[in-house]
Amino acid sequence: MPDPVLARALAARVLWCPVCRGLRGGVYHDSPVELAEVFEEEAGVVVMGALRCLACPARFPIVDGVAILLRDLAAWTRREERSLLGRDDLPGPLRDAFLLAWSDDEDPGWRREMLAIYARDPDPAAPPAPDDAPDGLAAALAAAAREGRAYLAARRRALAADLAPGAWAADLGCGVGASSLDLAAAGAGAGLGVLALDAAFAPLRALALLLRRGVIDVPRWRHGGDDFPSARVVREDARGAPVLPVVGDALDPPLGAGRLELVTAYGLLDNVANPVVLVRQAAAALRRPGGRLALSTPFDWVSRCTPREERLLEPDPAAALDRLLAGGEPERAPGLRLALEHARDDVPWVLRRHRRSAHAFLCRYVEARALGPDEPAAGPDAPAP
Repeated sequence: MPDPVLARALAARVLWCPVCRGLRGGVYHDSPVELAEVFEEEAGVVVMGALRCLACPARFPIVDGVAILLRDLAAWTRREERSLLGRDDLPGPLRDAFLLAWSDDEDPGWRREMLAIYARDPDPAAPPAPDDAPDGLAAALAAAAREGRAYLAARRRALAADLAPGAWAADLGCGVGASSLDLAAAGAGAGLGVLALDAAFAPLRALALLLRRGVIDVPRWRHGGDDFPSARVVREDARGAPVLPVVGDALDPPLGAGRLELVTAYGLLDNVANPVVLVRQAAAALRRPGGRLALSTPFDWVSRCTPREERLLEPDPAAALDRLLAGGEPERAPGLRLALEHARDDVPWVLRRHRRSAHAFLCRYVEARALGPDEPAAGPDAPAP
C-alpha cells in the first residue's frame, strides 16, 4: 500500500467507521476502515482517494491528503463547501485579492481569520514573530505564549517517555497541527503515530500540505489596513512526519475503542456542545489500563459552542473537571474513571491576531491515566511551578 502513515493507521485499526460502529443485529463488532481507492498520490502520500468500512457500505473520501470520516458527511460538506471545493492553486497575491470580496462577518472571512490566528505559530519552538513589538504588552504576551508552548512541549515529552513501541495517539481539535507535529517528534523514539483530528477542513489541508512539501502559504492578519497578505511557513522537519490529518467529530470520533496510548485535547473542552461526552469519547479510545489523556482548557464558555446546562460550572470548573475525570459524575459519565496524575491551573495560552491584538487565557491542564478494573484512583500531584 502507498502512504506509510495511512498504512500504519489502517493496520493498527485505530480508525473506525463513525456510521455503524460495527453494530450488526444489535451486537457490536469491529468496524475498521480500509483503503478502497487511490486517485492521486504525491511523495508517497494518498492525496485523493477513498476509505471504506469493513462492516457496512459506508465510504469516506480522502481529499488533499485529509481523510474525512464523519457520520453525517452531507451536513459537513454543506458547511465546509467553500473550504472543501474552493480552488487553492492561485498565486498568493491573486488569492489574497479575491478573498477580500468577503467581509469579516461572512463565512470565508471568518475562516480566513481563524486560519491566520492558528497558523501564526506552526512551530511550538518558534522565536517571536517579526511583527512582535520589542517591549511593552506585546512582548509580555509573546513571552507568555512561549511559556505556555514550552510547558506543553515538556509535558508531551514526559508522556512520550512511557509510550510503547509503535503506539498511536490522537490530537483532538488540532487546528493546523502544531501540537500534532510536536507530539510526533516527542514520540519519535517509540515510533509514535499521531491522528491529527479536527472538524475544520482548511487547517487540516494546510497541515497535509506541510507534511508532503514542508512549506505552506497561510494568511497573516496585520493591523492598520494591511488586511491578509500571505506568509510562507517552512518546516522541513514536518515532511514525512508520522501524522495523519483526519476530519472527524470529537464528540463522535472515528477512533477504535481501547486502541490509543494517548489522547490530547488542547483548548477544546469549552469549544464543543457537550464537554462530558468529549471526555468520555477520549477515554473510550484509550488502552486500558495505562492509556493517558491530556487536556487543557480556560473554561471560556460561550453559548454558540456550549449550552449552559452542559458546562462544568459549580462550584469551580477546575474541581468539576477533576471530579469528572476521577469518576465522580456517575450519572453524567457512567463508567468513566481515570487516575489524575498531573495538573497545573495557570498555563498561559495566547492567540495572537496581530501586533496590536491578542486573546490571552490561563488554562487548567490535566493528565489522567486509564485504570484497570481493580485499580484505585489517585489524585493529581501538586501544580507545576
